Parts: sequence; structure tokens; C-alpha cells
Amino acid sequence: MNSTGSQQMPHVSCHFCGQRAFCFPSALPRQALESFDQLVERPLPFEHDSVIVQSGEPFRFLLMARSGLIKQVADADSKQPHQLLDIYLPGEVVGLEAIGDTHVGSSFLAADKAFICRIPYGKLTLFGLRHHSVQKALLLKMGRQLRQRQRRFELIYGRCAANKVASFLLDLSTRLKQQGKVPDRFALPLSQIEIASYLDLAPETVNRHLRRLKKERVATVANREVVIHAFAGLLADAKR
Repeated sequence: MNSTGSQQMPHVSCHFCGQRAFCFPSALPRQALESFDQLVERPLPFEHDSVIVQSGEPFRFLLMARSGLIKQVADADSKQPHQLLDIYLPGEVVGLEAIGDTHVGSSFLAADKAFICRIPYGKLTLFGLRHHSVQKALLLKMGRQLRQRQRRFELIYGRCAANKVASFLLDLSTRLKQQGKVPDRFALPLSQIEIASYLDLAPETVNRHLRRLKKERVATVANREVVIHAFAGLLADAKR
């Protein structure tokens, strides 16, 4: 695990963290929450495209962004554009697929400037033996991530380009809404090349469909910000 930042985020306990409702200790009583706070490593800063975890590193931590987005890529060392495998929003737990393995199978990068909490997995499992709500939260998050991966599989295979682009924007909007955030205007710190990689499309194809969505006043993607003008239009594209 490598950090490119030298200054940690000012100490914010789990009790006051804005992502607490989406983390493991959401149902813990105050005393247990204070114990959980002691095992979480304080957030570290990572700049845009800096490596948070390198493929092949020993698996020791689960990650969660307090702010910023995390990208999962197939190969962080390649001189070719990274193949984007997944995107994690603040509050979503990163690294669950590595449970049971000794090493991390892919790399994780900061999509923009991000502050990342590291949760030692060994300490988390011991803590969960004493606090079953944490075990339950871990299982629920694993199930949610499996469903998310299934949706991505369905998104990429057997769909037309218009369907993929619309479904991608709707999925991000839905995930943000579930976290109580504004679903029709949000930052998207990804290039069109990265979106194309995620959707298994050519960048030119993504660009064409984004321009069409803007022309039809359905959605605008500009300066790495998404504004959804008409959810009905996106739903119509997603059902093509």
C-alpha cells in the first residue's frame, strides 16, 4: 500500500464522519464505535491518478473513500490506457473481492483527489466476532458488490452503445441517490477514454452519444460534471 501524500486529513472520528451510515459501524453503540475508530487508519490523501493499491500487493486492508472516487484498473503499470474495471463512490467499500486471497488481483487509483480510510481486515474480522452487526454489514456489502458486478456484466454485454451510455449514467445517479446525494448533478472525474474503457466502447462512440444526449436536452457531460435534464430520456435509451 503506497501513499503519494504526506499530510493526513485532520482527525475526524467515525462518530462524526459523513460516511458513517454507509460504513461497517453504522449500528454500533457509542462505546463500540470508539473501539472501531481505533482500528481504522486515518485518511490519507491521494492525488489524481496516484496508485492507492498496486496489483500483486499482499492483501491486508479494505478501503473506503471519505471523499473522491476510486478507480479499479486491470494494470496500473502499463503505458497503454488503463482498462477501467470498476468505480467506487465515497462510502463504498473497496477490496472485498480480495478476501480469501493472499494478494490483490488488480490496482486501485484515485480518480481525483481523494482521502482514503484503510481498515485492516484481520482486525476487522476479530472485531466482528464481538460485534455481530459488523459481520452482518460485511456480508451485506459483499452481496451488494456482487450485484453491482452483475449489473456491470449486463451493462457491457449484449447491449447497444446508446443503452450502455444511458445505463452508465443512470447507475451512477442511482448509487448517489441511495447515499442521500443529489442524483441529477454530480462530478464525474473520468475522461471519455476511461468511460469508453469501462463500457467496452470506442471513445469516438461515447463522444457521439454524449453529444446526442446534450443536443436532445437529456443529459450534459462537460468539464467532468454530469447534469441530467430528463430522466425519462435516459430511461428510454437504457431500454433500447
